[in-house]
This record gives sequence, C-alpha cells and structure tokens, in this order.
Amino acid sequence: MSLKIKTDDLNVTISFEGSSSDGDFTDPSILLSRNVGVMTSGNNIHIVDAQRTISKGTTSYHMFNVPFSEFTKSNNDSFANVNECHDYIAEIISPKRNIISLDGSKINFELIGSSLRINVRGIGSTVMTLG
Repeated sequence: MSLKIKTDDLNVTISFEGSSSDGDFTDPSILLSRNVGVMTSGNNIHIVDAQRTISKGTTSYHMFNVPFSEFTKSNNDSFANVNECHDYIAEIISPKRNIISLDGSKINFELIGSSLRINVRGIGSTVMTLG
C-alpha cells in the first residue's frame, strides 16, 4: 500500500491518495488541512481528525499507526524517516500567514514593533505605523 500525500496550491486541503474509509474513521480522501493533526509513535504516523477530537473530547483518527514508509510525497519520493514524514505533513497543515490574491499575487503580512509591513510579490512592499 502506498499513500501519496497531495495538497492544493494554497494548502487548503490535504489528501492521502490510496486511502479508504475503515470502520469509525472518517473518509480521509480529501480533508481540510486546518481540521487535520499529525502525531508520531515510534515509526508510525497518526492522522488526527482535529475537528472531531475537539467535539468529542477524545482523540479521533483518520488513520492510526500507519508506518511512515507507507507515505510518499506528491512527487512519489519516499521519506527517510518518521520525522521527515511528520514534518512534511505538518508543513501542509500548519496555518499560513500569507494570502494569495485572486490574481495569483502572494501577499505577506509582518508585524515589526508597532508597524505592519505588507509585501506583494512582484509589486513591492509598504510599511504602515499602527496606532
């Protein structure tokens, strides 16, 4: 079995191509990345259903105890170890501070003391003083 980890351009969704629903687990085919958590145990990966975990008060899983070697990157490369696999998934599901505008421009926001810097890739940046 191979589980290819895929995401969209904005990391809004994450999917595990090759997975299927089993028993009480929710269908892990396409998930909102903000509703997913990732944990490790030894050489295994657990994909957590964060939304269900919060509502039930107990940890709920999309996948449990899957060997890291079962996962591949979107380009089919394998992972060297469980930490590399964990970090790859964590990067996809972590909250982003950047916004992609409708025209595809990447917008960065950064707080610097009492100033806010707004940078639009390809256009430039501006700094505004807050307060």
